[in-house]
Order: sequence, then structure tokens, then C-alpha cells
Amino acid sequence: MELEFHRHKTLLWGPNGAGKSAVLKSAFRAFDAEPHGELPGWDYSAIVAVDFTALGRNLTAVRREDLRALFEGDQLLGATTSSQEWNALFADAVGFRLNLVDREGEFRHAAPSNFFLPFFINQDGSFEKEWATFERLKQFVSPVLPTLEYFAEVRPPRYFELKADEQSVKAKEADLKVELATLQRTRARVKRNLRTIPVKLSEKEFQSEVRELTARLADLSKAQDELRRSIVEDQDIEASLQQQIRLSEAALKEHAADFKFAAEASDADHRFVCPTCHAVHDDSFHTFLGLAEDARELSVLKGRLEAQLDTAKQRLDRNRRKAVALKTNYAQLQDLLATKRGRFTFDAFLKSRSAFVADEQLANEEGNVAKELDQRSQALRDIKSELKAVDQAHDSAGPLNAFRENFQRAIVEFDSDRPEAIEKWRLDKRPYSSGSRRARAIIAYYSALWKTIERNKDLPAPIVIDSPNQGAQDREHLKQLLTSLASTAPTDAQVILAHEENAHQFKADLVVEFHKDMRILTRERFTILAPQMFTYVERARATLAGIAPGGEAPRELTALAAPQLKPAQGALDFSDERVVEMVILCEGPSDAVVLMEYLKLMSRVGEAVAVEGLAMTAPLGAVQSGSPVIAFKLAFREGIPGGAIADALGDVLKAASASEVIIGGTPVETAVAADHAKVEELVRSLAAPRGGAGAAP
Repeated sequence: MELEFHRHKTLLWGPNGAGKSAVLKSAFRAFDAEPHGELPGWDYSAIVAVDFTALGRNLTAVRREDLRALFEGDQLLGATTSSQEWNALFADAVGFRLNLVDREGEFRHAAPSNFFLPFFINQDGSFEKEWATFERLKQFVSPVLPTLEYFAEVRPPRYFELKADEQSVKAKEADLKVELATLQRTRARVKRNLRTIPVKLSEKEFQSEVRELTARLADLSKAQDELRRSIVEDQDIEASLQQQIRLSEAALKEHAADFKFAAEASDADHRFVCPTCHAVHDDSFHTFLGLAEDARELSVLKGRLEAQLDTAKQRLDRNRRKAVALKTNYAQLQDLLATKRGRFTFDAFLKSRSAFVADEQLANEEGNVAKELDQRSQALRDIKSELKAVDQAHDSAGPLNAFRENFQRAIVEFDSDRPEAIEKWRLDKRPYSSGSRRARAIIAYYSALWKTIERNKDLPAPIVIDSPNQGAQDREHLKQLLTSLASTAPTDAQVILAHEENAHQFKADLVVEFHKDMRILTRERFTILAPQMFTYVERARATLAGIAPGGEAPRELTALAAPQLKPAQGALDFSDERVVEMVILCEGPSDAVVLMEYLKLMSRVGEAVAVEGLAMTAPLGAVQSGSPVIAFKLAFREGIPGGAIADALGDVLKAASASEVIIGGTPVETAVAADHAKVEELVRSLAAPRGGAGAAP
């Protein structure tokens, strides 16, 4: 689906189950802010992209399962499967400078869920006594109060930056103290050894032993370097294989969803209607057998990757054992050190020569660490001093008093129960009433937050309210609630309301009606949006896999990205409607993946066109060698005009980064393929009905 929200007030209305919550929650999911509550029937592997503006920049957040990416126009700003990395990327994009303490005691970037927390009223988690608007809020220690203080400016932004710096300096200071204590203990032990070995011998007495020691140390150093390089390479291979196995598991998950779709579609009348070609199979056994074969091939691929991973782990283990075995060489050096000249050993000679040097080096290192520790301690004192100055210069009581006054006015405005001790109400304390007054009290509380956070009649994020009619509001109170929402929201804030009825009291600038089984995304818009959506995902995946756009991808990765591909097996038999044969040479494997996904989705939602015989083949003689080739046929229903066929071909070509195109067996220059009029003329001459010749209508 596709939906554009108004800059000011948008109303989504329709019955329960029509998809209003799905739209809102999926929008938050694009930012990796997981709203509380399940969405039955929602496809969590769907691609979600949200265009938004932040700090004067037009950005796009993209999410597919655990893949997250951020774009500015066509430029990929970052892609990751790590929540922590995404938090930092998002914070930089929107200027969210809040850092919080996680459960491991580390200060790190707050999550997008913290950013949206004061502005989203979720029907599944925001009308209770505790804060449960988003999942995983508790990844941080007590996250709500500092989040609200940040936005309400109870503490200025500089305060939170300084607290993060303070935590970082404290951690470094603690490490330096441990390091300094270790150096001091080591130096004391060296000094004790010096007192027991007051020996100074001539180097001439141990010349042969010195040469042997030097040679053996050189061999040990070389062996260590080779093992270290092998271990690092094996670790990289292990990480790469683990990433590919995760991709294969995701592909198996998508395939399972397709299999489930086929099973559900055929369950009612024991027939299976293919979602790709729309053919009706009277006996669905072979169809399911084919799907099972696809799953088997994917499972085999996953098994092969796991076997490669196991081999890499075994090799890594062997190299680590070799590293341990080097200790034997060190034991041999001990024998060398026991060599005696008179009553003195070679070891005594070395200690007499090196202990003094070691003590001198340890003393120097101790001085360096102590100096760095003094610098860190001074930096910590400076931070504490600035924190105190910032706190004293900032009026912390002002925002709190403003919030309490706003809350008292909102309680009256929304006709809710007045809480006890409201004059001392905490910023993070949620009101809780029984019955229908509970929803009004909660919305009054949020309204007070918005008024307190408001700057220049605007807010940092949109206000989103999902189904405010909680607790069975009577008609008059519901009208009053909606009217108050319209009047109390900051003038220039973006407000999105989801409601069961067309609430005229809300005075929406844009009204979108939802009904069950509706499809917001039209066929025309799909053909425009789909190539871009797949390109987003493909570019993000390619970046994570270390593949340059259009460059060569590992064979396994290409198969994983398009899990249902099969090798072409000879000529394909057609006997009906009007068809156009196409062969497209893609510039690289990653471009082929995008085109394959687009064609499969195009066929599934198409009404007048079907994609048949879709296959990725080996390079053909008619095209350049070494690049992926996509071969397929577009089948059109009778009566479809040539112009519509040309439109469909144009949509396909927009999705492809093609270096060569063959239509109907005729090579076509890419410049011609991009020209609608020339494509239509070509279609009229090439598109023939199945089972006979003739020009297209």
C-alpha cells in the first residue's frame, strides 16, 4: 500500500480490522520502533519505506525484517542489521542527542522508540498505567523520565551530552587505574628479582647462545605471524558464512509464507491458482511438489553453507591449537636459558642485562599512564564543573511547572478526573482512571506533554493517535474529545488520527477512508514504486555483503536473494493468449535480483498481464558473456491494446539496469527500449496471439 499524510491533520477512518493500525504501526517499524501489540495477518517481511523530513533534509527510512537502511534521495547513508548501529544512524539524521544507560551499564544512543515515545498514543499499549507504547523500551535503565526531560527541556540538550561524556571518561579513567596498578605490581616484582640476581656478565661468554636465541625468536615470530593471519582470515570467513546462513534462513521463511499462501488458496475447493501466472491447477499435487522442491534446494544450499562454516570452524580450531603448540618452542628456549658458564646460567646473564632495561621501560610506561590518568581526571572535573554550571543556569523548575499547569488545563478541557497532588505531578507519571474517563485522562496527559514540548507551534515528531475511543466513550464525550484534540494540538504540528468514524470534529485536512479488503496501492502506482522499493533493499543488501552496485556477487548470495529461481530447461510451451518474449542482460547479479523480485511481484498483483517462464539462465550466445540473463514471457489477455502492452514493458525496463534487451527475438538498443512510442511500435510488430500469427491489436 501507499499513503501520503498531510502536513497538518490526517484522519484515517474505517471499521476495526480495516488496516488503520497496520498502516501506522508499519510506519513506525520502518524506523525500528516496534509498537506494542500484534497485527494478525500482517506480513512482517514486507518492505516498508517512509519518506520524511528532518533538519531540512529529505530522507527515506527502509525496513525489511532485520534489514534497516537510510537514504537521502538516491544516496545510501547507511545500512545495518544491528539495532545499536541503526540507533546511531537515526540519531544523527534527526538530531536526537539523547544517550541512555543500557542493561550492561553502557551509555549509548537512545532508540527511535524513545524519540517517538511522547508523540504516539498506541491503542495496544498507551492507555494503561505503565509505559508500554513500544516494545523493548526496557533495553535501557529507566528510559522514560530522561526521554521526557530531554524533550521538555527540564534538562537542556547540553546536559545529556555532558552526561554521556562523563560516563565515557569515567570508564576510561577506571581502565587507566587498573593499568597503572598492574604496571606498579609488575615493576615491584622486577625489582625483587634484581636483588636476587646481582650479576653482570660479559656478552662474549654467551655469544653462541645469543645467536641461537635470536634465530629461534625469529622463527617463533614468523610462525606466530602466519598463524595470526590464518586465524584472522578464518574468522572473516566464519562471519561471512554466518551472514549468508542468516540470509538463507530468511529466504526459507519467505518461501514458507508462499507455501502457506498456496495451501490456504487451495484448501477451499481443492484447486490451486498460481499467484505468478494465474493458471488454475485441477490437481495441486504437482504444484506443491514443485514448491517443496524449491524448499529442498534452499535447504540444500543452507546445508552446504553450514558445512562450509563447520569446515572453517575446524580449520580455525586447528590453527588455535597450533598457536598453543608454540609453547613447546618456548620450553626449548628455557633449556637454552639453562646453559651454564661456570656457576652462572645464560638466563642469569640475560636477566642481568635486561632487568634493568625492563625496569626503566616499565617506569616510563608507568609515568605515561599516570600522566594520561591525570588528564582524564582533570577532564572529569571539568565535565562535572560544566554540568553544575549548566544545571544552575537552566531553569529546570520552569518546564515542570509549565507541564503541571498544562495538565490541569487539559484535565478540564477533556472532562477527566482531577488526579490528587496534580500540583506536584511527575513528568513521567501516567494518570489512571476507571471506565470511560481513563482514555480522556491519558489523552489530557499527552496533550500537556505536547504543550510543554512545543517550540514555535511545532513538535520534533508527528502526533499519532490510534483509536482514542477506549473505555466505551459516550457520544457526547467522544465528540468533545475529538474537538479538544483538534484545538489543543500545536498549530503547526503534524497530527495523524485513526478512528472508527469520519470524525468531522477533528477538522482534518486529509481524510482517508478504510474498508475491509481494500487495496490502497493501485496497479499504476505499484509499477512506479516497486522498482524503487526493490532497489532500496538490493542496495542495502549489497552494501552489507560488500558488493559494489552492479558488481559480481557470490553465487550463493544471488540464489538467496531470489530463492525461487530455477535454471531454464529448454523451450517453454505456450498455447493461448497474446505473448511477448523478452530476454534482458543485466549489468550485474545484484541488478538481476531486483528485476527477478519485481517480475514475481508484478505477476502476483497483475490483472491483465502475467509473467510466465521466468528464469535466470546462463549467458546466452546472443548476449555478452559473464552477466546474468533474465528470460521470461509476458502474457496479456485478449483485447489489451498495444499501448498497454508497451506500458507494461516500459515498467519492466525501468526496473532493470539492462546492458542489452531482446524483445521477441530481436535485439533492441537500450535507448529504443526506453522510448515508449518506439516500444509500442515494436510490440505491434512482434506480439502475436498464442497458437497463431498476427499483429497485436
